[in-house]
Amino acid sequence: MKKSLSLIIVITNIIILLFSACSKPNDQLGIPTDTIVSVNGELILASEIDAVYQQYEGTDVTYEKIIEDSILEILVIQQAEKYNIFLTDDDIEEIMTGYRTEHPEYYSESIKLYGEEALKKKLKDGCLFDMVKNHMIANVFVYDSEAIQKFRSQDGFKGHLDNVSDDVIIATLQNELEEFVFQQWMEELKAEADIIYY
Repeated sequence: MKKSLSLIIVITNIIILLFSACSKPNDQLGIPTDTIVSVNGELILASEIDAVYQQYEGTDVTYEKIIEDSILEILVIQQAEKYNIFLTDDDIEEIMTGYRTEHPEYYSESIKLYGEEALKKKLKDGCLFDMVKNHMIANVFVYDSEAIQKFRSQDGFKGHLDNVSDDVIIATLQNELEEFVFQQWMEELKAEADIIYY
């Protein structure tokens, strides 16, 4: 993996890297008492969400929003294997080095908050999230008339794009369309997932 790609992924995902919160259940210990939700067997813990929520104190970001975003992030990351998307240990070390070099103040705070191993996992998860998202947008999603019609009918656009052709929408609102289709896909993953709230 090229250094520039690693650094771009780290920079564009700083929020995801620092704020996604999940852990694997331990069969010997059972489910931790502070478990909030299980997403296809992966746990989101209150202790992890609490730490993230404190960083958003005084903003409009709610506790529930952090949980729901974490669920969606986990669901996307769980698709990596299906699409043969992975990071090697060397890739992760390179990403850690890039993060430490390019953002020393964030790196120092992150190490204090999470510890080295947890930070590596968060960096890995954030990069996998981006890699899956980019793969889906570039290679899997179909931007056909049906997808564009759903895009047109969003509350923010309702009625304003009725007389705009599909080609013009693709040409002028490509990023918004891609993000819309990605959000729709995440909601489909969520509808099909085994999600248990505790």
